[in-house]
Amino acid sequence: PDSLFGGISGLEMSIDYYQINITKAISTLSAQQELNFCANGSAQQCAFITRNATGTLSRIALPYFNAAARQTKGVDFEGSYNTPLSDLGMDLDGSLVLRGLVNYIGQFSTQVQGAAPVQLAGDIGNSIPKWSGLFSANVSADRWSWYVQERWVGGGKFDNTNNNGLGIYPNQVGSVWYTDTTVTYDVLPQDGVTMFFSINNL
Repeated sequence: PDSLFGGISGLEMSIDYYQINITKAISTLSAQQELNFCANGSAQQCAFITRNATGTLSRIALPYFNAAARQTKGVDFEGSYNTPLSDLGMDLDGSLVLRGLVNYIGQFSTQVQGAAPVQLAGDIGNSIPKWSGLFSANVSADRWSWYVQERWVGGGKFDNTNNNGLGIYPNQVGSVWYTDTTVTYDVLPQDGVTMFFSINNL
């Protein structure tokens, strides 16, 4: 970090790429995904679907099963910065800590016997956004500290399998931010007595 960023003390950064391939993975699907796999020719998933005498859906079982394959690829970006408040020109005994973690999922696919793989990366309904992040800042001075955290969930489709314009409309979901904050005061530092006030999802 020193050579890349001009010797900035307290700065750390990392980039990690991962690729995970699992065969015969233990998995479970949503009811809609099982219907889609069955419609695409998977006899395994059709066996979990029950219809009554009139052909109407009466039950969809959602068991764990051995999928043919599951694959995920992505990148993690992480950075942190830690500095004393005195280095920022403040006449205070304390520190500032900044941290950020961003994840990108380029592929998260599941395949079952007899059907094409389903791409779940960017499928917000299955809680797999392509982009997500966690950012935080903590300032401590004497007995006080203030912590702020931002949780970021990137946008995408509510259902990646809804490609024909039927069912869910609109099928796009925007990104969202959640803010959490905490103020802490050490009432009796020598005895470990602390008072704090927190607000989650501010």
